[in-house]
Amino acid sequence: MNTEYDIAEYQLRVWPERDWFGESSLEFTVSDPFGLSDQQQIVVNVERRNDIEYLTIQYRNSGEEFVDLQVEMPSTVEFTYWQDLSQIISVKLTNFQTQHSFSLGKVVSNTTYHFTLNIFDEAGGTIAIIDSTFYTGDVANSPSGQELIVYPNPIKTSKGHQEMIFANLPAETRKIVLYSLVGERVYEEDVSQQSSPEFRINVVNNAVDFPSGLYIYMIRDESSRVLGSGKIVVIR
Repeated sequence: MNTEYDIAEYQLRVWPERDWFGESSLEFTVSDPFGLSDQQQIVVNVERRNDIEYLTIQYRNSGEEFVDLQVEMPSTVEFTYWQDLSQIISVKLTNFQTQHSFSLGKVVSNTTYHFTLNIFDEAGGTIAIIDSTFYTGDVANSPSGQELIVYPNPIKTSKGHQEMIFANLPAETRKIVLYSLVGERVYEEDVSQQSSPEFRINVVNNAVDFPSGLYIYMIRDESSRVLGSGKIVVIR
């Protein structure tokens, strides 16, 4: 939970992190200049708002990708997808409804695309944010498990991005290291043998500071051999 106090208006604002739900306890203490004080504790319950019933993305032979989305509450949708950052395409659906179906044009077959899905309620609040990938073609021929993907790229915290996601990590991965553009090592973490093929780094709430900039990532095995590398941008 976040709190913000306006001393001029004597107003306290309390709100949860985007897409957070659960129970949180808050304790308030008020003191006067003479040393007298009073305390009050309240419990805040935030209902789950990531109410996606299902999301399917299917490729058609005509060179189109068909998206079918079902949510519990009336909502609008913004779907952004790209193969690389030279061509970013956004689809916006402004009708409030619980089921959204639409096609993605200009997609190349047998290719991995990145996408970001934002779902908004009638008050303009964010119900859910999804950052992931889809493959255009036969899933059996998908490079999943072979092609390393790091997304979203760029990471825009103003858009609700909080994590740097590594998908399809090689089975031999034992360490992920991030360097600044000048070669300074800014982050390093061990990856255990039992980890899933996906690894996430929180760039918003992390002991390591991730200011805006370009970072170089390296995936290493137990002998420090580089299994994969690339660049990713953080925009705060």
